[in-house]
Parts: sequence; structure tokens; C-alpha cells
Amino acid sequence: MNGYLNFNANADSWEFRGGLEALVGIDMGIFSSLIGNYSAKVIDYSTVLAQGNREQTPQNGKIIFVSNRSSSLNIYSINPDGSGETGLATTSEWENYPSISPDGTKILFCSKVPLSSDNDDIYGSGKTQKTSSSTDDCHPAFSRNGAQFAYSRGTNQQIYIKNLSDSASTIGTLITTYSGASSYYHRDLDWSPTADVIAFSSNKETSYREIYKINAVEGSIPIRLTTTSAYNSHSDWSPDGTQIAFDSNRTGDYEIWIMNADGTNPINISNSSSTHDENPYWSPDQKRIVYVSRPVGYSSSSDELWIMNADGSNKTRITNNSYNDGHPVWASQ
Repeated sequence: MNGYLNFNANADSWEFRGGLEALVGIDMGIFSSLIGNYSAKVIDYSTVLAQGNREQTPQNGKIIFVSNRSSSLNIYSINPDGSGETGLATTSEWENYPSISPDGTKILFCSKVPLSSDNDDIYGSGKTQKTSSSTDDCHPAFSRNGAQFAYSRGTNQQIYIKNLSDSASTIGTLITTYSGASSYYHRDLDWSPTADVIAFSSNKETSYREIYKINAVEGSIPIRLTTTSAYNSHSDWSPDGTQIAFDSNRTGDYEIWIMNADGTNPINISNSSSTHDENPYWSPDQKRIVYVSRPVGYSSSSDELWIMNADGSNKTRITNNSYNDGHPVWASQ
């Protein structure tokens, strides 16, 4: 699938937080039911990757992101230098939470008919239906070999794993089987590129949001990686699997942090009290991080994509418009 989405809505009435998590002119309960739960779809990305600046080295790759620039939530790709912007989706639905396969040839993303009560399903290339259920599927994450994906299913967002080749009627394997799991949400999934371990955010032990990791094969009891009275989310494994980038408001504003895979040595790398910085994602060569930034206070300024070195230096803006750009992922080609 390629192209753009169309949704007749007044974008001026929307108020977005960095990373496209915010109010949509309604209360947070309704917002969660409408936007927080999506279906996941997978599209063939090979054609899109062939477009744009092919003079780049494989390490530069493509950045995939979500934007409301066409009065809906659409998925786009862009080169790391800000050139070659391309729209990827063709449905009339909201598209969000993209995940790229390890080889950079496929993309999973979440989709929902705007402001509707329909159930969400997963689709594949050529609009092949991948799930058929009476609940919502969202927050997809490719496995390290690209043959499977993890996703959050149902109102309580439990983690399931499914093969890309499974029939639509196959739900997959539930891995959040620990005692009391159904009472907590599990979202913002990311599968380690070097091990069968999934990082995610949850309210399992706090009214806020902490980051955990869980064995993707056996399930088991999740291991807590952050221990703050704050919102910690949008974790992303480094390409070598030794570190995790994430965002947190533990200092008051949202910042980009990096910690070791076991949760030790957290470091604030964005370190900017004047901006909210969220949704980090590593470059394939592990030298840079793309993220979303906007001024503190949620003024009329929009969410934009920035890139910085992994140590927080050399911050460079790559989108500059009046719309909200968020949830970036960095493809390997």
C-alpha cells in the first residue's frame, strides 16, 4: 500500500503532545478508546525504499514517521537529511505506531477508522487480512528475524506473539501470563535485535508508567528496568542490544534517556528544560537517535523530528512545518 490517507476533520481543533499522544478535543478516556487502540497492518515496503536519495549509504537508511499534515494520521518516510519525503498509506483510516522489519523491507503499523467503534484487525501486503477478532490490536513490534511480531491485544493490552504467515483466525501466543497480568496494560513494545526479549511500558507496579522487559519465548515475570515516580515509555533497543533509549518526565519535562539493557546507568542525553523530547529511535549504525521535540507548555508550535548524536550532541531539525510529526522509526535501508 502507498499514497495518503484522507480524513475530513478540522486539524486546528486538535491538540497534540510530542509523539502524537495528546488530546483530540475530547477527554482522555475517550481519547484512549479511539486512538490508544489500533489494528496493525503490514505493507510491502520494498517499492518505497527504492525511492528517494539512493546515493546514501545503507547506514543512513530511511526514517518512517506519523504526521497529521493531511488532516489525518498518515505514515510517511523521509531521508535523514530531511529530503525525499514520501507518503506510504492509502486507506481512509488513522495510521500510527510503525514498526520496521530487521531487513528494512516491511512495515507494521496500527490503523483505525477515525472516531468509530469498529474493531481493529491486522492486514498484510495487498490488504491480506492477518487477524479477525472482536477486539483491538496495536503497538506491533517485529521479531529479531522478522518472521513474527509481538502486539498488544484487547482493552487491557496483553502481549501476544504471532507469525506473519499465520491465518487471520489465529490469535497467537499470550506471553503476559504472570499473576494479575490482565489488570495492567502493556504497550510501546520493542523486540531486542539480539535476543528474544521484549521491552515495553506498563502500569504494573505504579500509577505512572515504567519500562519492563519480558522473555518473548517463555513469557515469565517481567523485569522492571525503571524505578521512578514518572512516565517512562517509548523504549527502543540499540542495534547491538546493549542499551535502551526511552523518554521520561522524571526531571519535570520530557527528555530522551539511555540506559543499559539491565536498567542501570540511566543518562539524560537531550537535557533541554525548554523542550519536551520524546519517541527516541536509534539509527542502524547506533551513532545517532531520531526523536520528537516541541517547546515546553504545548504552545502553538508543532511536534517536529530532530536527530542528535547518541551522546546528545549535534541536534539537527529535519522537519519544519505547522503540523505534528511523531513516532519515528529508522529503517536500515
